[in-house]
Amino acid sequence: MRQMTLDPEAVRLMLIMRRQILNEFGAWISLDDENAHTAIRDYGLKSTDESLRKLAKQLGPFIGESTTNEAEPEKPTAEAHYYRGVVVPEEHAPAQQAKPEQPEAPVKPNKPVKKRYYRGQVIKS
Repeated sequence: MRQMTLDPEAVRLMLIMRRQILNEFGAWISLDDENAHTAIRDYGLKSTDESLRKLAKQLGPFIGESTTNEAEPEKPTAEAHYYRGVVVPEEHAPAQQAKPEQPEAPVKPNKPVKKRYYRGQVIKS
């Protein structure tokens, strides 16, 4: 295992950010991983939480990355869907738009309705 010497302030920031990342993204990052500092920083920059993004920018100089020439993460469009804070690309058009609209078949009113029982009680179907 590779040991990395970090400033105590950087370790403090990483611990705070790791807990917030777990709450927002549901991702647990082990500090024993070799790329834990970059993973924590990347999640921090992707976050929707302003305080987590500020902490990620503060962590940059501690881990040897400059913050002067970094590009801002691209803003997702209004149609983007999110899953645990990450933009999920839309693969297909919604099913309703893909199929032409057809009138629904009328329900036969004279068909007898079968009674359904659940735990001894009659329920409506």
